[in-house]
Amino acid sequence: MKSKSFISLFMLMFVLLMSNAVGAAPTAAKITGEIEHLTLNTPANAYSGGVMIVGGTQAILLKNLLIDLPANRLSLQQIFSQAPACLCRTW
Repeated sequence: MKSKSFISLFMLMFVLLMSNAVGAAPTAAKITGEIEHLTLNTPANAYSGGVMIVGGTQAILLKNLLIDLPANRLSLQQIFSQAPACLCRTW
């Protein structure tokens, strides 16, 4: 009987300790400047990630990201597909 009580108490403490665990808080980093370079990881994937260089700073864009524009919300692949042909060149 004592062992069952001990196990129950241990499990209760474990659940209480785990429920208070907090993940790392996201941080925001302001990157300002002209977009110098923009690439897609997988051009065939509609929700592909990519890399963007702004003001000399490289930013990794994760997959499934939607970018808010003044009149639209687009994935990175949609931005590339709607860009003028003169802007989409191979580096």
